[in-house]
Amino acid sequence: MDITNFKTIIIECDGILINHYQGILNKIYELQQNLPQNIPFKKSLIRDYMEHYHNKSDSLTDNGFCALHCFTFQALMEQNQISFNWKRTFQFGRAMKHWPLYEDAYGALHYLKKFFKILIRCDREPEDIPYIINDLDIQSNDLIIRNDKEDGLIDELKFREIDVSSCLLITTPDIAKTNPFPNTKIIHRNQFKQNSDSHGDTLASLVVEHQNAIRNSWH
Repeated sequence: MDITNFKTIIIECDGILINHYQGILNKIYELQQNLPQNIPFKKSLIRDYMEHYHNKSDSLTDNGFCALHCFTFQALMEQNQISFNWKRTFQFGRAMKHWPLYEDAYGALHYLKKFFKILIRCDREPEDIPYIINDLDIQSNDLIIRNDKEDGLIDELKFREIDVSSCLLITTPDIAKTNPFPNTKIIHRNQFKQNSDSHGDTLASLVVEHQNAIRNSWH
């Protein structure tokens, strides 16, 4: 897939630009300090968390982004027989606006903006959108807020009078399964800041791919 064939790139916010995996783990371990610290247990937490979240994603519009994550947090605590209360659940939910960026996210995003129209797709409550705009240094009209309709992204692009065939979606494996799109590039991000036994994809590699495509066009 030649990235230069596209005019618009849609980038998934959580999982591609924002390391929500690390943000989720950081808050869980802050609230539950006696949990095992080993990588296999952390992987299990993230796997079960994301499975719960995506199984509930069809209620996103009715419940909202924050509530959906709060329900998922509670389900995960119950599954692991860990005590929780509503105070801790609300503390978990309020921490989502502080999820960290991947180290290469800001630079790669603003490099790509020089060559493509860039749209960011995310799940967020209205009051948390300013945090996304500030962290990524983007405009509000650069955002597409997800809904629970399978064709929601295509409908939004048509509303904006953007040719769907000219768009490339950069997304995660989980979301690609539940939200199909004609032109999709899946990036497998590393879930942890420091994990020597796992190597994830980077957005920086997409920048290199674009630079190589430009160089090849010169020949």
